[in-house]
Amino acid sequence: MAFQYAGGTNVNTTFAADTRTLIADNIRTHLLTAGWTSISGASGDWILQSALTPQNLQCRVRLYDSGGGNCGRVQFRNVGATLLGIDLFLLASAGYVYRIIANKYQFFVLRAGSTAAREFVCGGVPYLEPFLDTVITECIWSHGNAHTDADTTTRRSFRTQCNARGGGARWQVVNGNAWSASDLPSGNKGDQRLLVYFRTQALATQGAEVGRLWSTLEAYKVPARINWGLTSILDEAKCRGQLWDGAVIMKDYPADTVDAFDAHNWFCITASGTGGQAFASLFVVIP
Repeated sequence: MAFQYAGGTNVNTTFAADTRTLIADNIRTHLLTAGWTSISGASGDWILQSALTPQNLQCRVRLYDSGGGNCGRVQFRNVGATLLGIDLFLLASAGYVYRIIANKYQFFVLRAGSTAAREFVCGGVPYLEPFLDTVITECIWSHGNAHTDADTTTRRSFRTQCNARGGGARWQVVNGNAWSASDLPSGNKGDQRLLVYFRTQALATQGAEVGRLWSTLEAYKVPARINWGLTSILDEAKCRGQLWDGAVIMKDYPADTVDAFDAHNWFCITASGTGGQAFASLFVVIP
């Protein structure tokens, strides 16, 4: 299956994050550019809605200043607001600058070169392969790399690995089945993760490198397919769809690497290898 491109406007820019309100207001500004719609709100508290995918998937997100604490907050939800996600946290501080990479269906917010807690949030709605189009009628994914407004431990996320397993903070929905998890033991099979095609331990582990390179030594590139369990972390993670403008490359890259392939420019979200998982990096399209 080929990479799936969102079309429309791709955003790749930075914004000031000196205050919680600035985080909310600036993310809103750039999501509107990417093709999201403002549903309601005022400065410091906004609700936006993604565009509707060709498979009729859509989500909303609340961007807000809670009025206290250290972080601006991001909370995904379904269009009817009957399913509300967990708060995801972005640290505000004097002189802080975040990067946002967005299309009309999803977005990523991160600090350049950093994998620190409270400095990464992502989420949206996926592309559905044709055989899933009638099976899945609602589907939303989101996660960050911190559990609380004061959390200083970097939790698993696509910023450091191709999964949000174990200690990750994530919220997801499929066909009305919504659940969230944070600070749970690693190794549970329902965790949110991208599909990789080989073992991901260190190269010294026997067989770890199998299947990641072509004979030309070019790293294997595959669509970024996202998986999670239906109703809890104890359910088998099944493929729910594909990230728009996303590719998983079977190689370690420094965070924020820019590459070009398949007639597009790509940005490396994952500082791969930093979280104990080698040879898998998420790339997303940039203008």
